[in-house]
Amino acid sequence: MNSVQIAICALPSLFLDRIPADPALLQSAVESAGFTATSIDLSIDFFINQCKKDIEKYETLSSVFRPNNELLSEGAEASAQEWLIMSINKLKLINPTVIGLSIFTNYQHTAAYMLATAIRKELPNVKIILGGFGLTINCNGLAWLPLIKKIDLIKPFWQFMTDKQL
Repeated sequence: MNSVQIAICALPSLFLDRIPADPALLQSAVESAGFTATSIDLSIDFFINQCKKDIEKYETLSSVFRPNNELLSEGAEASAQEWLIMSINKLKLINPTVIGLSIFTNYQHTAAYMLATAIRKELPNVKIILGGFGLTINCNGLAWLPLIKKIDLIKPFWQFMTDKQL
């Protein structure tokens, strides 16, 4: 795959029957401005690759991405790690200068945090841009993360990610 300037990603956990339009619309706007871009639905990738196109399995395994994921199903964390490795490998192939993460809801905070952390480690020179309504929602859903401070839970997600330099 040829390198693009901007990759715009939709993240799990979204409803599979409501396909996110924002990344494709943003891709069109970015291309109209003269940049090369691609949109990637990493939520559907999770459904296809980790859940083998099984909706019940998706509902179970995507529990790892949901707020306050105290009720993790067996295999959810391993599936999330597989998804993360596949997502990073896909992004490395695309080789973008900028990666945009479309965050529509707090149900995408965990996936965004996991992916941004991996991008920072594996693709340190790539700029990460966050967008979407989910940025304004507080971080209560991340309370399960190790080393998260209580003060972080009341911050809007954009502030938490900025503070973490993600």
